[in-house]
Order: sequence, then C-alpha cells, then structure tokens
Amino acid sequence: YDLDDQPRAAVEDVNDYREGGFHPVVIGDLLGECGRFRVVDKLGDGGCGTVWLCRDQAENKWRAVKILSAHMSHNCRDIIALDHFTSMGIGREQREENHVFLPLDHFWIKGPNGDHLCHVLPLLGPSLRVLMDTYRDNGALLKDISFQLVEAMDFIHSADICHGDFRAENILLRLSDEIDDMTEADLREKLGMGDRETTVDVIADCDEGDRDPGVPDYLVGKVEVDISSGFCLPEVAVVDFGMAYHAENCPTTHTGIPFHYAAPEDMFLQVEHGFEADIWTLACTIYEIHTEYPPFTEDGEVSEAVRNMETEIGPLPRRYREAYQESLGPLSKNKVDIPDDLPVSITTQNMERTKKDMMDAKHTDRLLVAGMVGEVPLRRLKQTTDATGGVEDYTVSGRIPPFYPSYHEMCETHHDPRELVSARMSLSAANKLADFLMTVFKWDPLERASTGDLLNHEWFE
Repeated sequence: YDLDDQPRAAVEDVNDYREGGFHPVVIGDLLGECGRFRVVDKLGDGGCGTVWLCRDQAENKWRAVKILSAHMSHNCRDIIALDHFTSMGIGREQREENHVFLPLDHFWIKGPNGDHLCHVLPLLGPSLRVLMDTYRDNGALLKDISFQLVEAMDFIHSADICHGDFRAENILLRLSDEIDDMTEADLREKLGMGDRETTVDVIADCDEGDRDPGVPDYLVGKVEVDISSGFCLPEVAVVDFGMAYHAENCPTTHTGIPFHYAAPEDMFLQVEHGFEADIWTLACTIYEIHTEYPPFTEDGEVSEAVRNMETEIGPLPRRYREAYQESLGPLSKNKVDIPDDLPVSITTQNMERTKKDMMDAKHTDRLLVAGMVGEVPLRRLKQTTDATGGVEDYTVSGRIPPFYPSYHEMCETHHDPRELVSARMSLSAANKLADFLMTVFKWDPLERASTGDLLNHEWFE
C-alpha cells in the first residue's frame, strides 16, 4: 500500500500490518472486555507495536494501551518482570514510589494478523529525550532527575532484575493527577497534544476486494504531551522492560541495546553480563541528559567509541582489543601488535608520538568535561515568571516550569525559536559529575561502582 500524501506526522510503516505484525486500529475503536478502552489518538509506535491514548470507560481515567505485534506477544518480559515483582510481594504502590512503571493490566486481542497482547499503562508525559532538549540550563532539575534514575535502578537491582535497556527513550515524566478529570478537548488544549484531524494520514484508495483486512483504513500520526504545558511533574517513570532479564539468567549474547549505551563486555565480547552492564548504561544516560550526547560516540562508529573510551579509561585490555581488532578485518591499519600499554586505536605511523606525547599526559575527564562545559544553545523559550518576577522554581511548584508563550502561541505569532538560552556547566560542576561517572566507566565490570555507591557519591550532596 501507498500513503495518499506525504504524512504530516511520522507514522509507522504500513507494511508492518501483516501476519504476525501489528493489529489494525482506527480512532474510535473499543478495546478490551466489553469495549472498556475507547481509542482517542495514537501516542507512538516502534518495533514492538503501537501505543494508543485511550479513555478507560470503567474507571474514567486516561490510559495508554500498548498493543504488541503478534510475534512479540508471547513470552513478554514486561509481564515476566511484573510477575516477579508480585511474587516478591512488591505491589504497584511500592514500584511507582521507586519510579518503576509496569502494566496495570493486560488483555488479548484476536485480530486478522494474529493474537496480540495489550498492556494498560497510566498516561505519562514525554521522555527524557525531550527534557534534555529543553531544560539543559536547569542543573538542579537534571541532578534531581539523575538521582531518581539511580534510585530506580537500585530498586530494580534489589529485586534481582536487570532492565537491559535503561536509556532516555524508556524513561518518561509523570503527569499531574488532574488530567484524569479533563475532557478530550481539555486534554488536547491544556497538554498541547494538538488536533487529531491534522495528523491522520489516509491510505490511498484501492478496490474493496483487494484491501487486506489486516491493514487499517488509515494511519495516525502520534501526539505528544507538551513538556511546557505545566502538567509534567519532575518525577521519572521507568518503562519498557522488554529487554529485562533475571540477574541469575544473564544473556550470553549481545542484548540488543544500541551501541552508544553498551558496556564493553557487551560491545566486544558479548559475554554474560548483568548488573554492571546495566550500571554502565545508567551512567551513559546521566551523561546524555546533561549534554544531549552519549559520552563516547554519537554516530555509533566503533573506531570513534574505542578512541574516546581509551582517552578516558586507558588502553583497551587484551581480552577486548583482540576482539576489537578481529572485528576490523583485513582493512585494519593495525597490522602490528600494539603493546598493551598503548591505545589500540592508534596507528603504526603515530605510535612513537603517542608514546611520547599522549601517554605521558593525564587524559582522565578531558573528553567528558569538554562535553559538559561547552556552550550549547537550547531550543526553548523564556519561562513564565511568578508574582515576584523570578523564574518559577520546580521545587516549589512541584511541576516542570511552563514556558511562555506556549508552543501553539509561538506558531500563531511566528515567534522566532532562535531567541534561545544557552546551557553551560561550570568547570567545577563538570569535574564533579565527571568524577561521579568515572566511578562507573571502568573496563573491568567488578571495579565499577554499585548503585548504592552512586547514591552516596558526593555529587549528590
């Protein structure tokens, strides 16, 4: 199938609607027993399925319903993790106090493309990806968020579970309870979710007899809660346990986490890994929300990652460098055996210079600090002020500070978004954060700080 026009908003690939793939959904569908969940809009899509904004007509609450693709619906790790917490006597209230959000409920749909498991979740706000794009200048808020991330992982690990995919996209902001009392119109206006009519993309007409019943009549562009709406709380919600595993049953192959966040043992050896690899990903995520970039490579180039990691941590250990050099293949410039006390990322041409100039210097923190003290303009507007004329304090209001004008007012008035603020961390603050991160960025997993160590680190004083 082809799309009628260029989509106004990103939509999923229509060819994902096939046997074993996505379940066809259109606005107004009723899901669950007795049509309990009325579909209002789409919140997102990914490799595992689609997520829909629904009204729970039994409890009169707004919910997010994630419909997994048929082939991803069996042996679901989110449900396995939920059952594990439940077996330990850890209920919803305790989980959410510790920033862990698992399905409130689940049900099955039998459709033309197969049987689909559906997760019911609270309606949550945008991800930390959006937070880092707009609040880089609010160091207190980002440190608060970072502390909550460590708390969350500490809690997850205390239940002998590794999250396996602990990154910004899988960590959302909580919303005020006020939203449940909002009408659909209020929800769209006050949370900045926009008008659905502008985000629906109709599939090109075809003969009725040729239409596959497993393909929806149209695709829907996703809507998002505006982080500047004033309804987002400075509280994180860790979601998506689709790659989680029990600490006693660690995977012995690559977990599938994006290369930017993979620990060295996962990246190079793909050996059994557990808590320590999870903590490495946590440190990468904390660095990223303060800088908007992963710590060692932005584009996923292995050679760049190795060079930057060696600058910070020291020469790649023998067991890692052999795997790395083997992965380079016949085109590798490293035709000779690089001594263990030199970086494997150097070339034979500059080995002597490296010995003389590079290895005699102290490189610790150079790369990390450079990424934190650089002046980076933010894509955001002036914050609202309180009655005294000061910037609203999230610690007082208990909410992420809103902006003025709102996104929609900005569009209507053609406000230039380039009137920006800049985020620049002080050198002292950057060094403290770098020291915190370097307790984790160790080649040997056993030398890395635990979550308990991180919670007690002086950076959080």
